[in-house]
Amino acid sequence: MELLLYQSKVVEKLINRIHEDYHYILMTGKSGSGKTFTLKQLETELSREQYQVILFEGDYEYDDREYYPFKKALFLREDSTKKIIIGGVAEASKEIPVAGNIISYIIKSLVEKTTTHNLFLNNEEQNILAKLRQIIKKQHVVLIFDNIHWWDRRSLQLLKLILTNKEILNLDKLNNFSIVFSVTADQPALHTDLMNDIIHNVNCEEIIFPAIGLIEFKNALFNATLQSFSDTQVNLLYNLVNGHLQVFFEVINEINNHSFDFNATYENNKQYLSTVLEKRLKEFGADSTQILKALEYASIIGITFSVYELRNITESTENEIKKIIADTSKLTITEQTETFDYIRFSHDIIREIFKTKVEKYHTDYYNSLALCIKEIKPDQYLRRARYSIKCLNTENAVTLYMLEAVKQMRLYGKVLNTIYEEMYPLTNSTQREYLKLMQEAYNLYSKKEYKKASSTLNLILDIFPVEVLAERDILKIRCFSKTMASNEIQDIIVRANDIRKNNTFNGEKDIWERYSQVVMIGFAHLGEIKLAREIESDTLRSLSERLNYDDTANKRLNIIKRVSNSIHNIDVSAVFVKDAFVYFGNSLSGIRDIRQYYICLGNYTTILINQGAFEEAYNIAVCGFEIERNNRDIDFPRIQLIRNNYILAGYLSKNLNEDTCIQLYEDMLLEMPIISERLFYNSNLSIFWALKNNPRKAYDILHNEALLHYDMQEKEGLYQYRVVTNTAIYQYLLGKTDAALQQLDSIKDLTKRLINGSYFSKKNDLLIQLMKSGTVSTGKEWIKVLFAIQPTYQDLAWKYFGLGYAFMAVCNWDMSE
Repeated sequence: MELLLYQSKVVEKLINRIHEDYHYILMTGKSGSGKTFTLKQLETELSREQYQVILFEGDYEYDDREYYPFKKALFLREDSTKKIIIGGVAEASKEIPVAGNIISYIIKSLVEKTTTHNLFLNNEEQNILAKLRQIIKKQHVVLIFDNIHWWDRRSLQLLKLILTNKEILNLDKLNNFSIVFSVTADQPALHTDLMNDIIHNVNCEEIIFPAIGLIEFKNALFNATLQSFSDTQVNLLYNLVNGHLQVFFEVINEINNHSFDFNATYENNKQYLSTVLEKRLKEFGADSTQILKALEYASIIGITFSVYELRNITESTENEIKKIIADTSKLTITEQTETFDYIRFSHDIIREIFKTKVEKYHTDYYNSLALCIKEIKPDQYLRRARYSIKCLNTENAVTLYMLEAVKQMRLYGKVLNTIYEEMYPLTNSTQREYLKLMQEAYNLYSKKEYKKASSTLNLILDIFPVEVLAERDILKIRCFSKTMASNEIQDIIVRANDIRKNNTFNGEKDIWERYSQVVMIGFAHLGEIKLAREIESDTLRSLSERLNYDDTANKRLNIIKRVSNSIHNIDVSAVFVKDAFVYFGNSLSGIRDIRQYYICLGNYTTILINQGAFEEAYNIAVCGFEIERNNRDIDFPRIQLIRNNYILAGYLSKNLNEDTCIQLYEDMLLEMPIISERLFYNSNLSIFWALKNNPRKAYDILHNEALLHYDMQEKEGLYQYRVVTNTAIYQYLLGKTDAALQQLDSIKDLTKRLINGSYFSKKNDLLIQLMKSGTVSTGKEWIKVLFAIQPTYQDLAWKYFGLGYAFMAVCNWDMSE
């Protein structure tokens, strides 16, 4: 459909303002005047001029889905795995400054806080900003914020942050950037205070979007119908349309079909449109009832809705829904979107008409929708809570509000005040105390005060619904997983697994899956690999039911893949971790999820080191530093991990020497608290002193660190293996052969049950053989002694596992989203 003359003039005016470098433009007008269609034409015109244009759209029904305008614009339109990103990462690393500068950066970043903006961004916001940075790198950027009066509160808060801190996106450094706000004046705003605050704090050039004038209306009417009308008829039609183009198009259809009744009277254009739609649907005969029901359900989902949601809510077959969509598209009631399997109403006035019909039977409709969403998008607790309120199911609504509050603590750090205000009248003091304790526990967890967090969680009594208590226990297990696995933790994980096997948490799939994930990793830390794999299999089966329509399920699947080397050998985990690396790093517009990609990048370097691909691991680790430097407002998790892998890969690829590695480890350990992970880094540090032919210092470093926190009842085995093996080697190099052999003999069974146990067991046997034969070697030469008697074993991974010392390339097994 072509623009009408008055719309074309608005496009021309907007383009002129953008060419004149107006940074902020506010466009206001009445509903139905054609603003959104005009903005899409503006997007098309500017794209032809090589502008980078991003269109963000609000949806009245999506206030309960945080950051929806950003997610829809930046993520929902993407296809996964368009190209393999790994080669690109390796290429990008060549553009990063040489090793000397990297080492300087590492040291500086460990001592100083690398973040430049103290903005307290949550993970979702960090990911959105990182995505925006990737997209708007080039000059001439136009951001269009359509229907901003329908944006959810978190989206508006983030937008305000962006506009008041322009350096976040480097907008102030672009030669040309413009932001266009679009507001419908005669529609209610969801968060008027915040919207007005945003608009008033920037100096906007305001453009009033006009309604179609009488003369242009008369000309457009003739062009569309090729009929002449009397002035009385034109005035009647003009007043009926009342500036609403959707109604105008329906009038034209009626006239062209010879079915418009000039003698009929209507209270307003909405009543006329409703009458027309009813009449046209009746033309489908028996199918009209099914079509009407589907459209009524769709109307309470939102302007945009997914085919899958509609099919499940209406309990229709896929072919039935496709036919309904095809029929309604012919009637211009609905239209396809750019996102696969997503449909939208042609205009909100049409959605409103069908939603009005729902109100007569709203309990049945909203109850069906709530049950459907529980199955297909179970973590949308706020949406489900509001549906429960409409169904007068207050008790269920309270539980869902509590789950939503915990979800916001987990994902965003704190709960929106508006959510507390909404749920407060429905909750009692005991329920509010639960939320207070959960918030305190999450605050402590984020500060790495795991024991205090766990103690706070112990104050929550078993008096709440099982799904609410499960949230407490998930966080508690996450706290325990941060400490070295012991008998006490084993008892806790075993009890948790019993609960998991015998409880569906009232059918809450999201909770059951996250509960299963933490128990799986708990067993991995305990070295109970068989049990961990069984839980992984159960969880994957649950996720597989929703992969086609639930973004959370896809994200969770790939998080499981990125930690796969916790329970799978190198052959299997190499495939899975690479899959996750590609998924999180690869989309049409760049990295899909910056934090998850960063974690995957670190884990993938571990896989490459284990495979003996040291040079590639080194290059990818360097890219991790570049991601840090390009996103300085993001507090990336466990940055020491990628530094450890960089050091190992750098040395084993001959890019770094022993002295540099020692310096980096010592600087890293200076800033690290007494946590179990220190054992890995001190173990690696000790090896480099041994490589400098100083086994005494190597032994003292590792032995003294072990004394600080080493628990001989540690179940996992990863710590014990490194401590025992490396100190045994140092003992041997110091001439204490019997003590060394005794130590190695003590871990024979342990090596067999570790992941990649065949390599560890083989290595242990060879070390014993060498020591019994009295092999003479320096610390420097010891790294290659096993290759002299066993050059190859199984596959290329022996290049790493066959090294004389027990190095540790570290992975992040935290399954946080």
